[in-house]
Amino acid sequence: MKIIGNKDGVRSPEFHRKKERERKIKKAILVFFVVIFLALPIFLVRMARFRIASISIEGDRVSSAEDIKKVVNRDIAGSYLWLIPKSNALFYPEEKIESDLLNEIPKLSAATVELDGMQTVVVTASEREPFALYCKSITSETASKCFFLDSAGYVFSEAPSFSEGIYTVYGSEEPVDNPLGQVFIEAKEFQAIHAFGKMFDEAHIPIRALIIGDDITVLLPDGGKVLVKRNENFDKVFSNFVSLVDSDTFNEEPNAWKRLLYIDLRLGNKIHYKFKD
Repeated sequence: MKIIGNKDGVRSPEFHRKKERERKIKKAILVFFVVIFLALPIFLVRMARFRIASISIEGDRVSSAEDIKKVVNRDIAGSYLWLIPKSNALFYPEEKIESDLLNEIPKLSAATVELDGMQTVVVTASEREPFALYCKSITSETASKCFFLDSAGYVFSEAPSFSEGIYTVYGSEEPVDNPLGQVFIEAKEFQAIHAFGKMFDEAHIPIRALIIGDDITVLLPDGGKVLVKRNENFDKVFSNFVSLVDSDTFNEEPNAWKRLLYIDLRLGNKIHYKFKD
């Protein structure tokens, strides 16, 4: 038998083979436990009992429930790094779902997402209330291609044709191609202009629409216009308007409202007006 030795002692080939087998066994055991350590959590998070299986929609008169479910189902589809399902109750993208709901469904004014147990996600949603109309096409006779505005001037939903006549109609000098999800006018200014429009109603003077540009054009049913600056004192402006239309000079004009071309209230206390020939 050949003897292998060194300064620390003498070892036989059988001894070295035995040690090599022991090292391989230890390495295999270590790899096994490492695999178990890594794979077990992945196995657990992929178990059906920890995955969202249903979506519950709560809130008053939520008409966009199906759209909400589509967004949620899309956001919990797939996996993180091809390993952890996004539908896992511990890892589902709560903040992304809330953000996507508000960004993609303009009708929603608020949306919160939370879990009910480990398999149900609950979306509590609030929808915007119709306040006025924004219409892309407005004439003295009709308005079309209309959208609902909320009280903050936000365009949130297409409006059915029968809505005209129920709500105050707004338009813009340059029609917006795709107004859905956009702010028509900032809330504070919108409320002031809306209150100005209501002054006509209270005075029993019908208006067709308010067209917003650099100035405000109040469109009257027979085609006449009332021109007003956007940053004016609307109470004062309307008082001047009433003084004119109540005056003998205006009312002595035959068919004054039908023949009216415009009343220009943008010149301070001076009022310019003109009739059709």
